[in-house]
Amino acid sequence: MCRFLESIRIENGEPQLLALHQDRVNRSLNTWNAKSLDLSELAALQDFPKTRLFKWRIVYDAMGVIRQELQAYHRARHTSFLIVDGSHLDYSFKYEDRSELEKLKRTGYEIIIHRNGRICDSSYSNLIFEKDAKWFTPRSFLLNGVMRRHLLSIDAISEADITLDNIHLFRSFQLINAMNRFGENTYSLLDIVNPKI
Repeated sequence: MCRFLESIRIENGEPQLLALHQDRVNRSLNTWNAKSLDLSELAALQDFPKTRLFKWRIVYDAMGVIRQELQAYHRARHTSFLIVDGSHLDYSFKYEDRSELEKLKRTGYEIIIHRNGRICDSSYSNLIFEKDAKWFTPRSFLLNGVMRRHLLSIDAISEADITLDNIHLFRSFQLINAMNRFGENTYSLLDIVNPKI
């Protein structure tokens, strides 16, 4: 049976974007016709710290919660990125098992994954790219993450076809996910070591 994962940002003692996380949990569990897990009820049982930034990590399956952890969050800062072919990947749900993603990583590099020439995600986040002071997220993705969905819903970003052939037209990019908001993790296209592969 598949195990799923939710990583939820806890800021000032409050879970962020909980409705979008709940929607993802519901969609994951619906694949097994399982009873949903209520994140609001689970959150009400927690005593979240009121200071610092934390990641609330919940591993669950069709039977319920397997384990949960609360970790102080320290944002990763990468020095370079490598574009890799992930055409074989299926990560349409947020699975706990990330072994296929990890196989694509090489020492010293975070990765940008493409499938059939279409830019998707990094190993742990969605991507957004800047051009002419506007931000775009690849129309293709491995996982439609909660921050991506949130930013699209408030028109902060737009979808675009971003490919190996046109990625050079963008100036910078960001890694976004539940723990990394818009504006918190920006890089230059020069940080990609193989923009044309």
